[in-house]
Amino acid sequence: MAPAVDVPHVLKVIDEVVNQPSFVTTCKDFVHKHCDVFTDDLENRLEYTPIHDEYVSVVEEHIAAQLAEKLGADFDMEAFMEALTEYMNNGQNLDDGAASTIDFLEGFGDFETFKSMMLVAKKDKNSAGDTSLQHAHKGTAFSPEHEKIITEAREFCAELVDSSDAAHWKAIVDKPWVKVEKRSKPGSPEFMRCSVALDMDLPSAVDMVCNFTKERNNWDEFMSDCETVKEMNGPDDTIVKIGFKMPLLPTRVQHSRLLITKDFPKAGETSYMYLDWDEKTNQLAPAKQSIGNGVVQAHPSDPNKVLYTSTHMMSSSFIPSFLAGWMMATFFPRVMFNNCLKYKKYKGLK
Repeated sequence: MAPAVDVPHVLKVIDEVVNQPSFVTTCKDFVHKHCDVFTDDLENRLEYTPIHDEYVSVVEEHIAAQLAEKLGADFDMEAFMEALTEYMNNGQNLDDGAASTIDFLEGFGDFETFKSMMLVAKKDKNSAGDTSLQHAHKGTAFSPEHEKIITEAREFCAELVDSSDAAHWKAIVDKPWVKVEKRSKPGSPEFMRCSVALDMDLPSAVDMVCNFTKERNNWDEFMSDCETVKEMNGPDDTIVKIGFKMPLLPTRVQHSRLLITKDFPKAGETSYMYLDWDEKTNQLAPAKQSIGNGVVQAHPSDPNKVLYTSTHMMSSSFIPSFLAGWMMATFFPRVMFNNCLKYKKYKGLK
């Protein structure tokens, strides 16, 4: 009789494997080699199929080789997949990291996700070298030009969180613990939106995600050396400095103008939005070149949880665009779940 497979342990090892630089390099090299073949139309051409099949094989072979190295040459991937199916069918509780890893295993073989990734990579490849923001607005933080940008940004944020705009959002991942969507709309940049359910009360969740002072360094795994540089129009309108920590990428320090709004987009909800800020010239980037936002709201069905939704523009993200969907579906939810645990421990909450 074959030994039982320790499913949680194998999932943890897989998570380590897919976060290694060698894995990302393998995927990146493949994507950049083949992305020019794909076109943004409804037709799925015959030549797409062998490329997708090869991609799945490359990913599977890389993961299998690393698992054999870490777990021993007798590790049986097929037996693990059977055990994983049984494990999930038996209703076993998954921790947040395991859930994210399963999302990845289910998602990398999906053709539509693969095609979307290829199109984003092609767009990014063709526009390489033109990533700098062109700041056309001069003046101080209180200039009419900047206030116009902020007004436009608020209107655009309202558009991004509009639940009636379902036609332009496509679900990439839809699980009880996380939902990831991609927005494609003619004449507008592409956005990724991720919603996670957090086990905490609403005021604590608002403080956890909207507190960009140095105190945030006590719980945030994604951001380091957070600091409020100065207040612009009170504590809810500030310039903040943030160091973003991403796997496989160097820490990136960014200055942003951060605006927090209570009772928006609906009563009882709290949202924030940020725009890139040039600290040397006091220039604010136009809304549709650098905007991102987050919303904290009561969970619609569980009174003991909150729903946190974060939306980011793909074209201005420092995350490699071909990895954006995977990062939003795996890395971001895991960070938020861990931040929740660390925040509650730091604040002495249960």
